Amino acid sequence: MKKKTGKRTRIRWTVLLLLSICLTLGACSAKKADTETSLQDTAKYAMEALKQLDLETWNRYTDNYVSTEKNWLGIPVSREYRVFNELLQPGLWKGKRYQSNYRFAQGLVKHLTWKIEAVRENGESAEIVMVISNRDMKDVTGNYLIYVMEEMLDGGGTGIKAMLKNLADLDYDKERMLPFLEEADGVISVRVTVTAVKKNGQWRLHLSDSFINAFFGNFMADQFSPEVEKRLEELEGEYERKIEQWGDEFGDNVEKWAERMFE
Repeated sequence: MKKKTGKRTRIRWTVLLLLSICLTLGACSAKKADTETSLQDTAKYAMEALKQLDLETWNRYTDNYVSTEKNWLGIPVSREYRVFNELLQPGLWKGKRYQSNYRFAQGLVKHLTWKIEAVRENGESAEIVMVISNRDMKDVTGNYLIYVMEEMLDGGGTGIKAMLKNLADLDYDKERMLPFLEEADGVISVRVTVTAVKKNGQWRLHLSDSFINAFFGNFMADQFSPEVEKRLEELEGEYERKIEQWGDEFGDNVEKWAERMFE
C-alpha cells in the first residue's frame, strides 16, 4: 500500500514538474518573442491594438503608462496614462460611465487607418514614418460647446446649473458628446514621424502630441473651423450680455430684500 502511495506521489510531482517546466518555457518563449519583435512589427502591433482597443497590447508597445499613485497600504488607487486614462484605472467598475467612455473611445478609432512608410533605426532609438488617416474630428468639441452654450442661453436665469451639468458630463461621461463624434465627416490624413526607444530588448513607441492628434483625427486640435469659432464668439457675446442683465436683476432683488429686512 505504501509503495502504491509513493508511486502516486512520484507521478503527481512528475506532472507538477512537467507543468512547471512548460509554464517556464512558455514564459521564456514569450519573453524571447518580445525581445525579438522588430521595430516594423512593433509599430504594426501597436496600431492594430489601438484600432481594436486592445489596451494591454497597446501599453506593451507604447509609453502610454506614466505613473501610479498608491495609498498608505501600497495599494494602487489611480494610474496616469497619456491616452484612454479613464478606461485603465485600477479596480475600475465597468458600469454606465465606463461603457459610455468605451463607446466614445471606439468612435475615435472606428475609421482609423495607417500606412508605415519608413523605419529608421539608430542603435537604441528609432523613427517610424507613418501616414495616419481618420475622420476629421477637430470640430467635435466645438460643436458640443455650442450645444452647451445654446442650452444655457435657452434656460432660465444664467443657465449656470445647465453649464455645470454639461461640463461635468464632458469630463466624466462622454454619452452626451457621442452624437457629435458620430456626426463628424471628412477625412484627415497626416504624415507623422513617431519616435521609439528600445528598453530591455523591446521597442516602445513614444506617444507625442502630434502622434496622438494624428490617430485621434485632429480631435485634440487647438482651434476649431472658422464657422464653429464664429458661432462660439456669438454665443459668448450673448452670454456676457445675459450675465450683465442677471447681475442688474440680482442687485435690484438684494436691495428690495434689504429694505424689507429693516422696515
